Amino acid sequence: MTDRDASAIHATEVGDDGPRVVFLHGLFGQGRNFTQIAKALVPDLRSVLVDLPNHGRSAWTDSTDYEAVADAVAAWLRTTYDGEPASHVVGHSMGGKVAMALALRHPDLVDRLVVADISPVDSGAGEGSGEFVHLLDSLAGLDLGGLLGGLGGGEAGGGLGGLFAQAQAAMEASQAAADTELTGSAGGGVVKVLATGTGEVLDVTLAPEVVDPSDIETLQDLIVAAMRDVTNQIAALHANAMGDLDPGSMLGGLSGIFGGDDGDDDE
Repeated sequence: MTDRDASAIHATEVGDDGPRVVFLHGLFGQGRNFTQIAKALVPDLRSVLVDLPNHGRSAWTDSTDYEAVADAVAAWLRTTYDGEPASHVVGHSMGGKVAMALALRHPDLVDRLVVADISPVDSGAGEGSGEFVHLLDSLAGLDLGGLLGGLGGGEAGGGLGGLFAQAQAAMEASQAAADTELTGSAGGGVVKVLATGTGEVLDVTLAPEVVDPSDIETLQDLIVAAMRDVTNQIAALHANAMGDLDPGSMLGGLSGIFGGDDGDDDE
């Protein structure tokens, strides 16, 4: 896999050959959501897993809409794949809306279009939309000032702001751990296993002297031991990454926000 980062868009390429397929994820997702699909398409297709603006490792903006996101993706595609044929584009949910806008506004960049789990029509005008309008009206009526008690100078960790801060910290810690590469070893280093923080094995290295056709069982045991070593390192990495977070305070904050009691029984 190859990371590509140009201007405000981050993406990962999977595969080296075949026509290019650009995957656009849904709301709160990121490009790596499609990693397993992309791996299954190798070697027939080359996949590009895009982090849309305001998601994953792409840049964050003050405001956004589908047209602006589509234009940002188009600019990135033109810069990154200048002179290459148009891409097949697959969009899921919100990414499907972006994909449709991309095809309409920049048709020269799109060869074939696949849109999943989203409609091209305005969902707000469709039958049954009244429930969603009611929910949006309810959200609009929330006292955000009261909910965001810990945000912007309030007591650290208080209110919804404190929960947001801890959730953001958890996301950043998880991402950093996932991007880390670790090496497990066995037999004094004669067998080494390189893996990512997500548990994906990248490489297995065997010293020549350990490869003995007459003693395969020892080699198998060493590989298992090296895998166990790197697995333990991954577990410790994630435990350390999350060590500074306080799940108890996060759950307690949710209880307070949504009207949980304080532990005293009513008489």
